[in-house]
Amino acid sequence: MKKIAYLLVALALTCSGQAFADNLSPTDDAGVTNGLLANTNYGDLGTMSTSSNALVTNRSYLKFDLTQYSNIESATLYLYNTNLSGSVNVSTYLAANNWDEDTVTWNNKPSLSGTPVVTTVGSHNWYSWNVTSWADLAVGNDFSLGLTSSGSRIFLTSESLLANKPYLCVTGTMVPEPVSTILFITGGSVLLARRMRKVKK
Repeated sequence: MKKIAYLLVALALTCSGQAFADNLSPTDDAGVTNGLLANTNYGDLGTMSTSSNALVTNRSYLKFDLTQYSNIESATLYLYNTNLSGSVNVSTYLAANNWDEDTVTWNNKPSLSGTPVVTTVGSHNWYSWNVTSWADLAVGNDFSLGLTSSGSRIFLTSESLLANKPYLCVTGTMVPEPVSTILFITGGSVLLARRMRKVKK
């Protein structure tokens, strides 16, 4: 009987949340450009860019769904750069969530905040940014990031026909599924009650 009781406690703790790693694709990703193209939406393109010079400024945005998480232990953004040469520092910021890839433009782009996470991006390859602290604050909600740089860098988006699409590598605890958790514990409780009645007899 004690074994069953211990098992129920273990099951309850297990059902309260499971920690595991997952690679999340963005729900939205797009670049925006100022100047004459400030009202243009690029949400259906296979690339997005970052740059800042006298002629044009480009920013890139990504949004991820963290509504199923109750805790984030680590979160790393991975992007594939298509530039063939050069090296540029690319800064990632926390961005507001009031945007989507089908309507975002330079003129309605979300605001950026926080101390940037900076990575030096060279020739075409994968590059990463550790955004754990921001992701942990966003558990249970959407999570948006914005990227800027002084020199030009071009990254693949989720609309790209190529394989190297952006993702967020997350390790954390998922919110338990209420129905299955209740049924699991209820069934175990019934089993424990039956065993206790047999012992009394």
